[in-house]
Amino acid sequence: MRVTLADPLALIPGFEETRREQMARYPQTEPGWQPVHTVYVPADRFDATTITAWGGTALDMLRRYVRVKEVNRSSDTFSPISKALHERVTAKLDAEPVEDLRIDFEDGYGFRPGEEEDEHAVRAAEAVATMHVDGTLPRRWGLRVKSFADGDPGRSVRTLDVFLTGVVERAGQLPPGFVATFPKVLMRAYLGQFADCLKALEGGLGLEEGTLRFEMQVEAPRRSGSSTRTWSPGWAAGWPPRTSASSTTPRAAVCRRSSSGSTIPPATTPGTSCRRCSPEPGSSCPTARWPPLPSPTTGTPCRGCGSAT
Repeated sequence: MRVTLADPLALIPGFEETRREQMARYPQTEPGWQPVHTVYVPADRFDATTITAWGGTALDMLRRYVRVKEVNRSSDTFSPISKALHERVTAKLDAEPVEDLRIDFEDGYGFRPGEEEDEHAVRAAEAVATMHVDGTLPRRWGLRVKSFADGDPGRSVRTLDVFLTGVVERAGQLPPGFVATFPKVLMRAYLGQFADCLKALEGGLGLEEGTLRFEMQVEAPRRSGSSTRTWSPGWAAGWPPRTSASSTTPRAAVCRRSSSGSTIPPATTPGTSCRRCSPEPGSSCPTARWPPLPSPTTGTPCRGCGSAT
């Protein structure tokens, strides 16, 4: 068998040191409990009976469409398994229909006046406190705030503040299992900024450090390349993009703004903008990093997003 690289490890001289650092920072542990699903409920449609109601609906559908007689009529090979599975699913839906709950203030909720969102955050806190007392609060629960990428982090943090303050005041504590979902993470700095807000809330609410945990949601990964579209690292750092060893012609770059992953032709005039990137004729695409030209050429693909002007 022929290979091109005689000794691949010789190309990675720092691997062992990096591996030791990894094991020290992230020691291997036995995997803990993980929910089988996460249920998102729009904040304006959530109350203290939501989980019980959803469980009741699921049980009703199970009993209506999967009858015990039909389970028992299955083949001899699968009948014992089918019967046991039916019993376990029924018991699960009766005891714990939702393992992980997110009260949604983002896509499932939309943009609303501040007073209305405040009111829904207060009502959600009241519902969570009631569920905690009644024993119906899922073992993992929390809310999904609005993304910082939407441009209004103050609204996002205020909703979280109103909600958490209300829960702690009404329940006398923060019930275990809280997790916040931080969506549409487009910039790494947003993570540190959100973590600082959580730390401030911990101090203000008298919670131990590390109590408020969050999960990040990367919903719009930027395409890194394909057989026809190549990502040039120079695109992120600024002009010029990286060039190939045998040519000084810049590689085509994938737009960092467009969700379609448009290829930007190397021959396009630098600085040409379009209505998609900028409403001002002649201004440069915000993702392009070229100076603007006084008059963009009609029909020329934009170096920033790949669409025609």
